[in-house]
Amino acid sequence: KIYGVSDGQWQEKTTIEHLGWVNNACFSPDGKHLVTVCWDDTAKIYGVSDKEWQEKSAIPHFEWVNNACFSPDGKHFVTASDDKTAKIYGVSDGQWQEKVTIKHSEGVTNACFSPDGKHLVTASDDKTAKICGLNAGQWQEKATIKHDGVVHSACFSADGKYIMTASTTLGINPKFVANVYMLIDNEE
Repeated sequence: KIYGVSDGQWQEKTTIEHLGWVNNACFSPDGKHLVTVCWDDTAKIYGVSDKEWQEKSAIPHFEWVNNACFSPDGKHFVTASDDKTAKIYGVSDGQWQEKVTIKHSEGVTNACFSPDGKHLVTASDDKTAKICGLNAGQWQEKATIKHDGVVHSACFSADGKYIMTASTTLGINPKFVANVYMLIDNEE
């Protein structure tokens, strides 16, 4: 549900429906778009026009969609799915179009843009976090960080210089770990 303030009170503006559990919802930085993701294997993009929210696009995946977020400039968003992919979309002429698919060997649990929007990190059940970078308008894989267990989440520090991952290794001696990595980009 989307709420807005009217006459000093929070009031429901619209309801976005999926056919399953909604995992995540996120506004674009300018507040003009939002994305919802669901276990019905879809992400939905909505845009606001004349104070009315309207569906702009439905993004299909082949399994549950776990997470989505917008880039800081609002020009891209990413979805993370159990179908072993993270998909980056960009807006062109008012339409959201797929730019690249990042593949893992197991489900993708999380994806997050760097504060400058030039990098993306994904977290996966395949025990890796992948870092992609935007270079001359194209997204390219830059690095893969291997872990001993599934990676639940990954995010950038506010200055974009560090990545933190959260992972779990199960077994006789389980480990619950948060790792910090420094981003070194030789292209800058």
